Amino acid sequence: HRFLHFRGKVPLQGSLLALPLVAGEVCVGVALFHRDKINSFQFDEVGLYHIIANQIASAVENALLYQQTRELATHDELTGLFNRRVLETRLEMEWERFRRFDITLAFIMVDVDFFKRFNDEFGHLLGDRVLRQVGQLVPEQVRKVDTVARYGGEEFAVLLPRTNKVEAAAVAEKLRAAVASLAIRPDNRDEDIGITISVGVASTEDAPRSAKQLLDMADHALLVSKSSGRNRVTTYGEGQLLV
Repeated sequence: HRFLHFRGKVPLQGSLLALPLVAGEVCVGVALFHRDKINSFQFDEVGLYHIIANQIASAVENALLYQQTRELATHDELTGLFNRRVLETRLEMEWERFRRFDITLAFIMVDVDFFKRFNDEFGHLLGDRVLRQVGQLVPEQVRKVDTVARYGGEEFAVLLPRTNKVEAAAVAEKLRAAVASLAIRPDNRDEDIGITISVGVASTEDAPRSAKQLLDMADHALLVSKSSGRNRVTTYGEGQLLV
């Protein structure tokens, strides 16, 4: 019944033949055939239409599989965010735009604080839940033109075109505060555990010589945040890396 949304799309009078499009054991849709005359579909015709429906189902299944394959090539399976490969490609594109038109570009690196504790004390399933929660929250705090990706492990990255350092720092603080409001409860505990992040920010105002150096500057600022107590935002050039 969830597929029979034909009312208003075909005349009410006539004949309608509805055949499920079954791929394996999954119904991926319904093929609707309409004729103007009442009782115009003969029994021996239905077999032919079944063959047509099976061909359509096979084509739909192949299209879905192709789409899933493309998704896996560009997206992180756990969080659904872009993967590192897509991030680096977009970073190079935005770097070229900056180089040609002198349009500011900012980069944010994010690291989930004490992530190893979640895995070691409560198991990897809880760690995965933490990453999914953070991965879902970060895109909600930025613009659609920004690129959010899982960089690797417990690290995330945000690429912000047409954004200066002050604006990027404000976005980073917004991210930090939003994540700090999150909490997660392990199955074997009666209380929630807070989640925090450390953040590093860099921009083209820091005079990087390449896209990779811009990323490295943000990563260095992230390390300063982590060595300075975590749950904080550091911009490149601010503070000192504590060993």
